[in-house]
Amino acid sequence: MSDEVYIVSAYTPDVEREELLRKLVSQLHSAKKDILLITHSVTPNDIVKKCNYYIYDEENKILYDDRYKHLAWNTCLPGAIIHSKDVRRTYTTLLPVYKLVLFGFGFAKMAGYKYAHYLEYDSEVENFKFFENNVNILKNHSCVSYTNIHGHPIGFYFAFNLNEYSYEDLKYDENKFLDKLTEYYPNLYLVEELTRLFFMDTKNAYYKNPDEIKKEGLIGAKYCSRNSKNSVLSWAIPIVENDLLFLFLNDQDRKDSIIEYIINDSYKRVTLHINEWHYFPLCIWKDAKFLKIFIDGESHLEYDLTKPEVRTRLMQNNFIERN
Repeated sequence: MSDEVYIVSAYTPDVEREELLRKLVSQLHSAKKDILLITHSVTPNDIVKKCNYYIYDEENKILYDDRYKHLAWNTCLPGAIIHSKDVRRTYTTLLPVYKLVLFGFGFAKMAGYKYAHYLEYDSEVENFKFFENNVNILKNHSCVSYTNIHGHPIGFYFAFNLNEYSYEDLKYDENKFLDKLTEYYPNLYLVEELTRLFFMDTKNAYYKNPDEIKKEGLIGAKYCSRNSKNSVLSWAIPIVENDLLFLFLNDQDRKDSIIEYIINDSYKRVTLHINEWHYFPLCIWKDAKFLKIFIDGESHLEYDLTKPEVRTRLMQNNFIERN
């Protein structure tokens, strides 16, 4: 039995993502690596047969509650940062991600492995020396992680020395994660930040520059890149500034989009071109009663602004920060 196992974390509900997983598993299998595939998706048998272990968790609890939703940002407006929780497809995957991470590492420890590499399914190996170099570091450290300029661990790869972690360390505790998320919000709301807080800074961690990842032989986040045909990057959100209600539009979807909106009893339609942005007033904020926004014919956002709690939520979820 090898000292090392490769935990492949996956969510592959479509053919595009399934193919990325198949390619990674085939690479690891051809290199005779022990593979532990853990996923929220049912996986084709040809992929499973190449793995030493296969764990399927049917629960995939996505958090749409405003308390937990990811606060996205956009910097295309000169001199300003647009923050939004209402931008299209904003949600938090913290709980399903942690289930895969902790179930994976916990099972690997139980199975007797000493070193565990955590890889997301949309990664590609260019040089297997990448893993050998990190195992050498793990011999004297609890974990290896690559951190970005903000100090956040890169999520698609990190590795643990499992001898440095107890089963209690690796226990999945939903309430603990959610309590910390709300306690430190908005300064601590990314999965990667919580990973560092709970599992890295408390141990003897070794942090590396993220620029070294590709140089050392690993490409990650292939699906999350702008090259993904399913990525959605259109913004159409309301902003309250200077007692006016504005609409901010930005299209990065590599295609023109049609934005339609109804403000009170007035209907407007805007063609938004690739990489184009607009920021314009809709009405005086105190006079706003109703707002509905469509993107390419699909309902996007709707606000009954006669309700004080809806007005408050709009302002909390969407705001502009001027430099």
